[in-house]
Amino acid sequence: MNQQQQNDTSQTIIFDKIKHLEEESIDLETKAADREKKLSYLLTLIREGKDKDTSQISQLRQDLKTLRDQAEQLKSTSQSTIEQIKQELAKMERGLEDSKARSTETEIQIEKQLSLKQIPDIEDQTDKLLKEADEEYRKKQQEYETCLKEAKAKEIELKEIHRDMIIEETKLKQTLESIKN
Repeated sequence: MNQQQQNDTSQTIIFDKIKHLEEESIDLETKAADREKKLSYLLTLIREGKDKDTSQISQLRQDLKTLRDQAEQLKSTSQSTIEQIKQELAKMERGLEDSKARSTETEIQIEKQLSLKQIPDIEDQTDKLLKEADEEYRKKQQEYETCLKEAKAKEIELKEIHRDMIIEETKLKQTLESIKN
């Protein structure tokens, strides 16, 4: 019986070990299934995050492109506006020079009339012509100064807008870089 008892004991030990191994195997399978579910969930979260980041990056790139286009358009518009203002200023300067020339011609005519003494009330006419010439000169001078002030104000405004757009572009670039990182 001793042999029999040893066999029974050995079989019991073997069955216990097999049962224990089966239980461990089931536990390992359960843990593996749980980990697989967790990994699947994490992969899903990562994919969703990546899709969201890709969408944000695409939107930021589109915003940046739009901002660059607006900046280019503003730059182009600013340059053409500045050119127009410069042309107007040049035109005003020519008008001012013409007024000066006419004023000088008027003074010469007045001096001739005075020297010839053909007209008895030449002083009145001279004063009148001088006043007209001075008034026309002042008007042209005021128009020129007004146009110059407006041009400078417009140039400052356009520079501020351009600066603001550069700042906005820099912010968008930084946001895009932070999302990439």
